[in-house]
Amino acid sequence: MLGVLKVENEFVGVVESGEFEIWERRQHAVHVHGRIDRSPVGSRIGASFSLTPRARILLVIFFALYVLLGAGIISRVPDATSPIPPWIALMAGGLALAGLFLVGARRQRHALERFVTATFAKTPDR
Repeated sequence: MLGVLKVENEFVGVVESGEFEIWERRQHAVHVHGRIDRSPVGSRIGASFSLTPRARILLVIFFALYVLLGAGIISRVPDATSPIPPWIALMAGGLALAGLFLVGARRQRHALERFVTATFAKTPDR
């Protein structure tokens, strides 16, 4: 059953010549891009979070389809029995969807941040 249900995050990444990229295997909209700068006294690791180009394109397509759906609903003959105007419902739905996307992206970023922090935590000198 553990092969079917996702129980914990699985991180994958690519490392080459002092730079790395890490993302969660199944939720890969947010990636960490990092760089390791070496110095005589140690190393400095810098990382930044970003949305992938694919995630940006899918967001634009999704919201464009939502706008088209909304235009189709608004262009219908108004229904006198509806409790709220359709444009208000569409605006509230769009804001709710944007909020869900934002919460998902923040959750992914937080999980990546925890992973990177735990992976590159300063180890005690021996």
